[in-house]
Order: sequence, then structure tokens, then C-alpha cells
Amino acid sequence: MKPRWYWYGLYRQGDRAPLDVQCVSTSSVPTDPSSQPLLRIYNSSGTILVTDQRVPPKARPTRTGLFGYDQLLDSNFGTGLYTAKFNYTIGGVTLSQLGMFGVVAGGNSQGAYTSLMFYDRPHADFLVGETEDTTLEFRRNPYL
Repeated sequence: MKPRWYWYGLYRQGDRAPLDVQCVSTSSVPTDPSSQPLLRIYNSSGTILVTDQRVPPKARPTRTGLFGYDQLLDSNFGTGLYTAKFNYTIGGVTLSQLGMFGVVAGGNSQGAYTSLMFYDRPHADFLVGETEDTTLEFRRNPYL
């Protein structure tokens, strides 16, 4: 059986790319695999950036065989095209799903702010924020 191909979309550095896999049997019926699918992500030159990441189930029990992983596009993901390969086993047969996504210019490899606090003080205004990669940033007026 040939691997299935998907296009996951275009993202910027710091975004999370939602990489989903619908596991199907050799007869194309959605089926739960014997264990969690494993994800590998390759860059355009074939270098592995993510090795055997276990992919958790998504939308259980409403969708049989649906798994998903949100990959943070950090500084390892420069501008270019990437291939995501999911491997899973159903009934002793190893199957694959392939997909591609792109990273375009812009964004921030640290991700978006997950928390942000504004402090108003007599001598200056401050912003303290934490990004998705757990970096703390401090900003002071007038450079907010």
C-alpha cells in the first residue's frame, strides 16, 4: 500500500504546526493502531529534525484512529519545506502517512506569549512576558 500524502499548510517560526494522522487499515478503514504512531520530521535536505515523537490520540472516542501533535516551529525550523512521516502498525503491518508543511519568513522562534503582565509604576511602565519556549522577557517604557 502506498503512503498517503497531506499538505498541512504554511506557518511562521514560533507557530505550532498541527500535524494530524488518520490511521487506516490496508483496506482504508479508520482503525486504531496497536500503539501510538511515531512522527519524524525531515528538512528539504533529508536531515531528521524530530525523531520518533509519540503522537497522542485526538478526539477520542468520537474519531477512531485519529492522532495529532502540535509541533512548535522553533529555531531548528528555518524558511523552507518540511516532510512529516507518521509510522504506525495495524494487524502486524507497518503503514505510513506522509505530509508536507512550509515555514515562511517572519515570526519569532520563541513562539507566542503564554502569559503577559503590565506593571504601571511612577517612573516607567513595564511588561513581563513568558513565551512558549519558557523565555522570560522584560520590557520597559518607552520601548514596549
